[in-house]
Amino acid sequence: SVEEQPLYDALSYTLGDPRPAGGHARDLESLPTGQAGHIICNGRSLPVTSNLERALSVLRESGSGRYNLQKRIWIDALCINQEDLSERSAQVNIMDRIYKGASSVVAWLGESQKNTPLALQTIRLIARIPEDRYDHYRKLDLAQLRLPDAALYALVGLLRRAWFTRVWVIQEASLARRLLMLWGSYEIPYPEFVRTACFLTEGHLWLKLTAFAAMYQSDEDRALQRPIKPIGAVLSAFLPMLKASLAEGTMHPVFLMVYGRACEATDPRDLVYGVFGFVKEAVKTFPGDECNDLQLPQPDYTKSVSQVFFDFAQTFVKSGGHGFLLSYVEDRSYRSKAFVDALPSWIPDLSVTLMPMTLMTGTSQRKWCPSGEETLERGIVTMNGHLRLRGAMVDRITAVAELFDDVGDNHNNHSWIINEYSDSWISMLDLVKPLTLNTVSGTTFAEALWRTLIADGVPWDRGAISAPADMAQAFSFWIIRKL
Repeated sequence: SVEEQPLYDALSYTLGDPRPAGGHARDLESLPTGQAGHIICNGRSLPVTSNLERALSVLRESGSGRYNLQKRIWIDALCINQEDLSERSAQVNIMDRIYKGASSVVAWLGESQKNTPLALQTIRLIARIPEDRYDHYRKLDLAQLRLPDAALYALVGLLRRAWFTRVWVIQEASLARRLLMLWGSYEIPYPEFVRTACFLTEGHLWLKLTAFAAMYQSDEDRALQRPIKPIGAVLSAFLPMLKASLAEGTMHPVFLMVYGRACEATDPRDLVYGVFGFVKEAVKTFPGDECNDLQLPQPDYTKSVSQVFFDFAQTFVKSGGHGFLLSYVEDRSYRSKAFVDALPSWIPDLSVTLMPMTLMTGTSQRKWCPSGEETLERGIVTMNGHLRLRGAMVDRITAVAELFDDVGDNHNNHSWIINEYSDSWISMLDLVKPLTLNTVSGTTFAEALWRTLIADGVPWDRGAISAPADMAQAFSFWIIRKL
């Protein structure tokens, strides 16, 4: 068993180019077989990817003493027969035990760059910012950090590493006893990296950093669509909060299953299986007996991608999370061509980014629930794959306003949005002129409008149950002044 094995470390790395390529998880039924290097293991020459070959070379050249590592290291490409789907399924099922049992998890980010030392220096500087100053930077530009552009670009170079986008990072980083982050021969102190990630997350600076990166994007980056998509970095920032929410019982472990959607995976089935270890660990710490009947599907790589996505959705329904699940379903026009007809309409296509983002899955701290404390009854998945739900008729849609076109590229220019789409705003306001009461919520339709637009929350008071009523007057003044 894993527990009876001698001391070992585990390697966390990307199969191919450590720099992120464009696109999302590819609709493949098997892993890529292209190899570019060789290593000698137990007297035999084994083909490996060039990235893995380089990682092992750096670890061998550095010696186990420099990084305080064991003499044995577990590597999925060598320890799992990837061609044997049964073995692969069985090993993935115990992947959480493998990484949790390792003395250290070595996160290999790829070869270093000429500005790697500057990136490390930038991390150290940002990590020194006190937590009680994070809120101060929310209203400021990146320039207020007083860091030269070269330092910010070096940081971008780090965050563009493909390792941060991998779905397996979620459990490998969260379950590690000790995480050793290596960028070439340079070690990135993980505690300092976590503090940097927390600052960028709490200070709402990811978007600003992404805009900065676009200005200095190389032709190669632009051609390959290399974005800043540091899922691993954001997870590092949120991990303490997630663990606290799970321990307090305020977040059900089943909701962790959706974390794979924002990640990259060579095999789309890993978008589901890649977070199971994290979910299983969360179940152990969840208070009470609510998770006693949570049954995760067994990893099975002989199943089609659509069947794995179906199993994922069915687990949600059985756990009573179908309300959240349905809000996680993308518009049909955004679905992968392979799944437009293969997936039932109530099952999310995890291989694409959720567009458009709904209030329930957005980043807003407050979630407006017009139904109050009422909860949905658990749904039933029928034999033919239909989702059967019981509900109540609330109202009928009698009119709709003009649609807004995509304004995603102009999110920082609010006046542009108001002026460009003034007709759409006016048509929306025309629908709520009557001050009639909604018999369900007891509010006017005008109030329903402004509370929906701000998700019933205010950024300066995260602890508020809902936005104060006097926000209605503020909304009126705002919209009148703009229009």
